[in-house]
Amino acid sequence: MFSHVRISSACCGVETFGTFKLSPDGQSLAAVVYGVSGSELRIIDLQRESGGTIIDASGDPDLPTWSPSGSMLYFRSTTLDEPSVVMVANVGSSAPARVVHEDLATADWITPDGSYLGVMYHDGDIQKAGYYDLNEQEMHEFPYFYPSPLSRISHSGSYIAFTTNKTGDYEIYVQPFPPDEREWKVSPNGGEEPVWGENDESIYFRNRDNLYRIDVSLDGEEPTFGQVDTLFTEPFENPDGYSFDVSSVDGRVLLLRTPVPFPEVTSIKMVFNAPALINND
Repeated sequence: MFSHVRISSACCGVETFGTFKLSPDGQSLAAVVYGVSGSELRIIDLQRESGGTIIDASGDPDLPTWSPSGSMLYFRSTTLDEPSVVMVANVGSSAPARVVHEDLATADWITPDGSYLGVMYHDGDIQKAGYYDLNEQEMHEFPYFYPSPLSRISHSGSYIAFTTNKTGDYEIYVQPFPPDEREWKVSPNGGEEPVWGENDESIYFRNRDNLYRIDVSLDGEEPTFGQVDTLFTEPFENPDGYSFDVSSVDGRVLLLRTPVPFPEVTSIKMVFNAPALINND
């Protein structure tokens, strides 16, 4: 974990952290933060532990996703009584964010070449999972993909790990990209929030308050999976999205933890004439 970094509300002047995503170089964090004035999307420098840049976003932002170069940030924006839309902002620019496409509901991942955006999108009153061609501005539906924003594309861009409850329980599956009818179950006893590890050699996932890692090999015609290792148990938060992320640079894990409450004070003991008591001893 980021044992040497502790991001607290004191460092950034906020009350609560929401959904977040590590930058491709692992040095910055795009995070939704909640304060007395509402929610903001900020870019936090993990080395300086500073609040950093506030993204100029309309509505309430959440579910941030970085472009492969780290120069752009996609996110969902929600306004009262209106369907959510996906917006994009140029990192480091003062220009306001712009709408990518009015039918997009979430931006979950981007292919390494920056060509396709994995999305949830509006089809009338129904949300579907698909991928949006950023160059041709065309939508493609995932025909075998259960609609869920809890998915990630591999660093090679060849496979997608996703969450589905099609069996009745939340499980992790992997399928090729572009998609075909093949898919492989990854989690043996439940799981959600899959994240690819360094060099696509592992997949991290969560099941309740446990974080797991499973070894992966993508060298053959089909992916193969090893034994599942339990990394640690923590009281995870449950945002509308991922509660943890893994650095693709060095494998460090950043997680959203439930705050530990201060113990309730039920009584205060007062000692009178303390110097006399000490002298008597």
